[in-house]
Order: sequence, then structure tokens, then C-alpha cells
Amino acid sequence: MDLRVGNAGNEVKENQLYDLIIICHVLERLPNPVLSFANLRNFLAPGGAIYVEVPDTEPFSAQSLVNAHTYYFTTPTLLAYLNQTGFKAAVRLDKKIIGAIGFLAKKADTGNNQKPSELTGEFKRMKRVIRRAERRAQWRGLVKTALQRLGLYPIIRRLKKKIEPGR
Repeated sequence: MDLRVGNAGNEVKENQLYDLIIICHVLERLPNPVLSFANLRNFLAPGGAIYVEVPDTEPFSAQSLVNAHTYYFTTPTLLAYLNQTGFKAAVRLDKKIIGAIGFLAKKADTGNNQKPSELTGEFKRMKRVIRRAERRAQWRGLVKTALQRLGLYPIIRRLKKKIEPGR
């Protein structure tokens, strides 16, 4: 097995085709995921596959926002980008096991003749998820301020440390 680790900028050989390309927790950091998929597709052998894993945005919270990430994916958006660039998702990994969204996708034989993925309502749905997270964070802030004004905050923190020692 000829295994290579590197980045597409300097490790991928122009005329070399690969059977499998793995991108784990990289796609969300790239400036253009669709262009990245299209470029990577050019380096796959016929019948080749790509394994993609990105952070799961479903359990969204304000802490989920990472400065290094330019994109946040949901399962439908990741599938749409794969389909748009000529991939067909073959295996979906259980996000409960890997803690992320993961797909093994095969290079489609002939361009993009696949049915487009349905994203209608995905933006609105994610907007609601983000608003809920913002409201939770706002309420936490209000409760913290109230507890501080009442002088109860240090007591609550000590109790919380006893209840959740690993945190």
C-alpha cells in the first residue's frame, strides 16, 4: 500500500491518481468547499472514493463557533456539495460514534448527472438553531448576573465543581 500524508498544495503529483482521499476536519477551514471537492475529484482514479469528515453543527452552541472555520456544515449541505461536484455518497458514518458528520463518497462515473440535493429550508432551519443557542447563552448570562448580584455565584460554582469534578 502506497500511503501518503500531506496537503494538496505540495504533495499531490499532477499525473498521479489516487484510490482514496481522506479529508478529516479540513473542509470547514477551506475558503471554497465546492471548488475543493471539484479539485480533489480530479485526483481520484475511476471508481475512487473520498472520505470527508466535518464537525457536526446540529448540537450548535456559541462555543461551537471556531475562528479557524470558514464553513459550518449540516448533513444536507455536505451532501449537496458532494453531489454538486460529481460524488455519490456511499456510506454515512454514525455521528454518535465519530462525533462528527462523515461520508465515504464514490466518484461518479460520468460528471454530475445526479438529482440535486434538497436544501430548501436548510438556511432557515440553521438560523433557528443558532437563534436558540444565542437565546440560551443570553439567559445563562442573565442568570449569572443575577446570581452574582445576590452573592450566590461563588457558591453555585463550588457546588457545580463538586457535582461535575471532571469539567
